[in-house]
Amino acid sequence: MRNIFLFLLVIVHLNLNAQKCNNNWCFGDSAGINFDNTINPQTFNCAAKSRGSCCSVSDSLGNLLFYAFTRAAMALKSTRIFNAQNNIMVNGDTIVGEGWYQELVIVPNPIDKNQYYLFSISVTGTSGYGLYYSTIDMSLNNGLGEVTQKNVQLNSLVATDCLNAVKHGNGKDWWIIFRSAKDTQNPNNKFWVYLIDSNGISTPSVQQQGINLNYHSLGNLEFSKSGDKFCHVMAGDRIETYNFDRCTGIITVDKTIDTLNFQNLQYQYYISVQFSPSGRYLYVGQIDTTSYLLQFDLQATNIKASRVIIDSFPFPDYCVGKVKLAPDGKIYLSNWYNDGLNFPYPYPDTTYNIYNTYLSVINDPDSGAKMQLYTI
Repeated sequence: MRNIFLFLLVIVHLNLNAQKCNNNWCFGDSAGINFDNTINPQTFNCAAKSRGSCCSVSDSLGNLLFYAFTRAAMALKSTRIFNAQNNIMVNGDTIVGEGWYQELVIVPNPIDKNQYYLFSISVTGTSGYGLYYSTIDMSLNNGLGEVTQKNVQLNSLVATDCLNAVKHGNGKDWWIIFRSAKDTQNPNNKFWVYLIDSNGISTPSVQQQGINLNYHSLGNLEFSKSGDKFCHVMAGDRIETYNFDRCTGIITVDKTIDTLNFQNLQYQYYISVQFSPSGRYLYVGQIDTTSYLLQFDLQATNIKASRVIIDSFPFPDYCVGKVKLAPDGKIYLSNWYNDGLNFPYPYPDTTYNIYNTYLSVINDPDSGAKMQLYTI
């Protein structure tokens, strides 16, 4: 399909589907999707104006609580948090985040149903390198929430653009994970794993796994639906899968699936990844002079040779964006507009045109299904 959607975005998915906490997505230029009816998801307007990281959370009944997004054209701490009425939450401005692609994730407090953590990383350092968190209390401001702590710094590491979370094996606690970036002090094969439990945020487990990659900061990390594996793709480098023990937080290397001969960061790199619901198939977005959505069969004897091109997107006007598993069991794809002359970073968050007003969807990701157009 040629007409795809709003910018390169991140919709954070936290394996919360059973409780409907992932039922509302707020992203892009004022776009929203509600998945209460998985047969016929409904669209709505929100206050997001972002071409970077977006995350949202709903209550156990599927009611939107709040959402956050980064703004590429803004200097320093660009993240804002908005409440369910599409207004900036009290104290919800000037939060760490710079308009990149996987800088934000929301995690509920395991012992207080009214409180949430918003974790954020500074990839390029304009907000001050490191991992930060802010706390949100939904019992305040008549149920619309208030940010009670903001930009609490947990470390000052140079981080790869791949912050994510997964539920603990006990069903109540959480793990936060990111990969350090390549700099003079840290190779980027170090993963930092934090436990969030009744004692708060733990001292991190630092685990050195896999090889040191060539590019230093741009990547994407996604967990399988079961949470026992994650895949990390790195710009201009490779696709790797890892095993993750949800009870101990221990990471072990699984497979290297593919590598790229890095030539030009602008037009040749892996940008996004997502497992199918069963975990058998891996869907990867690759940007080049023609962008591709690729599928790999993780049960194949030769996984790299199992690669199938699901769809391609001509340059200009398109580059492949984020692939994301939704509560309806389908995988959705966004693309971003490229005029063929200038790499669009930063471009105004309000960019809106005929090229980015649609999503594509893989209706049956576990059967190698084809794409269909889904109109926003």
